[in-house]
Parts: sequence; C-alpha cells; structure tokens
Amino acid sequence: MKALIERLKAWDEVTPKRTKILLLLVLVIGPLALFYQFYYQPSKETINVLKEDVKKLDLEIVKYSQVVNKLEFLNKQMAARKEFLEVVKTIFPDEKEIPVILKKIAELAKKNNLDLALFKPEKEELKDYYKIIPITVELVGDFSNMINFLNEIQKLPRLVVINELEFKVKDKRLTLGLNLSTFQYTGKPLETKENKEKK
Repeated sequence: MKALIERLKAWDEVTPKRTKILLLLVLVIGPLALFYQFYYQPSKETINVLKEDVKKLDLEIVKYSQVVNKLEFLNKQMAARKEFLEVVKTIFPDEKEIPVILKKIAELAKKNNLDLALFKPEKEELKDYYKIIPITVELVGDFSNMINFLNEIQKLPRLVVINELEFKVKDKRLTLGLNLSTFQYTGKPLETKENKEKK
C-alpha cells in the first residue's frame, strides 16, 4: 500500500495541473455520461411512452365508463318497459284469456240475478299492439241488480270498457242494452300500407 501511495505522490509531482483537471473531469463526467446515455435516457423514453399509454388508457376508461353508464341507463329503461308490459298484459289479456273474460261477464250477470238475453262478441278491431273486442250484451232484470253488475264489471282485473248503455222497458220488464269493449294484447304493430310495402 505504501508503494501505491508513493507512486501517486510521484505522479502528482510530475503531472501538470492541466492533465490532473482533465483526468478528474473524465473520471467524473465519463460515468455520468455513460449513466445518462445508457440508463437515464432510455428510462426517460420508456417513462414518456408509458405516460402516453396511461393517457390513452384513461381516455378508454372514460369512454367505457360512459358506455357502462349508458348500458345501466338502458337496462333500467328496459326493466321499466318490461314492468309496464307486464301491467299492460294484466289489463289486456292474451288470446287464451278472452273466453275466460267473456265467461266472467256472463257469470256476473247470473250472480246479479240478471237474465242474459243477448251476448254477442262483435268483429275485432286491430290497433297497434292490441285489438279491441266489442261485445253486445242485453240484460233483463231489476235496476239495482243492473247497477251492481255495472259496478262489478268496472272492478274486473282486466280492462272492460262500457262504451254505451241504454235502459228500456220491454214487456213490462227493465232491459239494459250494453256495448262493451275488452282488449287483447297482440304485441304486434298494426300493419299499414307502408309496412306492407317495406316487406
């Protein structure tokens, strides 16, 4: 170790100051330049690329968040429409339940001690997503029983509309003529000329 120290002292005495400064700069700046060139600069470029990727991903996250929000809104809207459709189906029966409703009307007449003189389903009228089924009914009996019958018709879970009613006395008996309408859910839009032409 003494030999090394003596060699350094000898070198220090012989070497000009300018060479010492230059050597010191090379020893300090060289590693710094190598560090900058081979580590810092590539790392900085990688960081910049990653920052750009993060920005792109943030934009995609915002975009997909909007899609998710819209999807949630559409799902809520779809659920509300399904719920509404179920309510409509409750009020507007499907084809299988029409005979049940017609039978229920006849049962209500019998329950209220009314004679069913006429019960005639008329020609159906098609509308968008439903059809109207008109029914002509003629009942014979007491006025109070007729009023009870009309009240019970209005309380049916299915929609039955009283379009027209007329009280008459026939053969000294009170007669009630009714034009009722019930409805059937079809789930199909009304076919217009434009729809037929498109097909």
